[in-house]
Amino acid sequence: MQNLVLKEENLSTLNSMQKILECVPNFSEGKDKKKIAKVLSSIKKIKGVKVLDSSSDPDHNRSVITFLGEPKKVLKAAFEATKTASQIINLAKHKGIHPRIGATDVMPLIPLKNISEKEAIKYSKELGKKIAEELKIPVYFYEKSATTAKRKNLADVRNIGYEQLKKEISKNKNRFPDL
Repeated sequence: MQNLVLKEENLSTLNSMQKILECVPNFSEGKDKKKIAKVLSSIKKIKGVKVLDSSSDPDHNRSVITFLGEPKKVLKAAFEATKTASQIINLAKHKGIHPRIGATDVMPLIPLKNISEKEAIKYSKELGKKIAEELKIPVYFYEKSATTAKRKNLADVRNIGYEQLKKEISKNKNRFPDL
């Protein structure tokens, strides 16, 4: 596990931000340190985004990265991380005990400062649209961003896992992505 401690200058930078959005994406890679470093690097290269934490679990084959910043910068970092993950993580070869349906499995956005939950949902839709349109990755909205009652619970979205979802996505309309 790697932790990044916020230094005093980082705290003053955060305090000067008008709005702060946090993002806690989960990536389906927890073993290959080079791949994890590439995803982390894609986030860190976005100026104004602060990485708070990064942890990996080889048994689950999953990494979680926590970062924050002003909303547009966070969305850019989240998009870049998703793009990087999609290029280097092969789910067909993935083995782990945690359920997952994507190289970037979940992308929670959490309002921290001067952002309402409604705004955070709007940001999630904006990010999802960009990922679907530009990366051609199926996007499912869940929990508070869910578009249907059946997707309110994250476990219901990914309960069948990647392999089964891959088979059903084109045949079962309940499995069609939101975008």
